[in-house]
Amino acid sequence: MRFEIGGTERGLEYDAVDVGGLVDLGGALSVSFLSDFETLIASTDEFEILRASAGFIGSIGNAGDGMRLMTEDELGSFLVSYRTAPSGGMSLVLGGYRPIPEPTTALLIALGIAALGARPRTMALRGEVRRNSGRRS
Repeated sequence: MRFEIGGTERGLEYDAVDVGGLVDLGGALSVSFLSDFETLIASTDEFEILRASAGFIGSIGNAGDGMRLMTEDELGSFLVSYRTAPSGGMSLVLGGYRPIPEPTTALLIALGIAALGARPRTMALRGEVRRNSGRRS
């Protein structure tokens, strides 16, 4: 199954499927972004991509309940959840989006590189320092 996400409105801005019955899950799940939505998505956004009125049997090989699913472009990953749907039945929900690298990680890396470039460069002298006392022997 392949789904595209371009916003938060179910069925209009992201792909969603409703099935009036039982769904036998299997195969693989693929998710990609539309219209640079990966730059706008929040970690709290959730996407109910599949709803089955009689529930699910089986699971999707790369998207089991509680697994993380990498996006096609590898810009981030979603937490996969199989849940009871609000209207009954079951839903497959993607949420907890994490960009790769996470913004805080990228910021820490950038600060570390900047700190290395800004540190003063000093040269250590090794060896013995002798004082000239001004006396001649």
